[in-house]
Amino acid sequence: MACKARIRTGFRSLPSLGVGQYPYLQGGRIHADTVQAAAVVAQRGAELADERGAVELDVRNSLIDLAVANDQVNTSQSNQKLALQNIEQSQDRFAVGVADSVEVVNSQESLAAADHDYVSSLFSQYLAKIRLARAMARPKKISPTYSKGSKR
Repeated sequence: MACKARIRTGFRSLPSLGVGQYPYLQGGRIHADTVQAAAVVAQRGAELADERGAVELDVRNSLIDLAVANDQVNTSQSNQKLALQNIEQSQDRFAVGVADSVEVVNSQESLAAADHDYVSSLFSQYLAKIRLARAMARPKKISPTYSKGSKR
């Protein structure tokens, strides 16, 4: 608190406010601190924009991967249907005596390959869903079984 006493000099009396600090020499330091703080704020803003861009890129890539995986599942399902039709036709031809057993075995192999492709495409689809959930930072929403720390 300021002391409101009067100091008497030889010429006149002056009001005394006590001991005070006058920051007239600190103006440069305050300006430098302000400029430094503004630079830190700008740097943090750039870091935030960079992180947002990285997250957006991860989400976009994950969405593309998921779309590709969905197309693979659809393709493998149609290949399964085609392989089933092919095996039925080859069995019918074998039953009538037009074809031999090699054609039936080849049809069965193509059905097994189509089934394998379907399972692989389902795996890719589930993996793409998990990657999308991770990119969106919500792994428990799509599959709580595969999220870190979940109980089985």
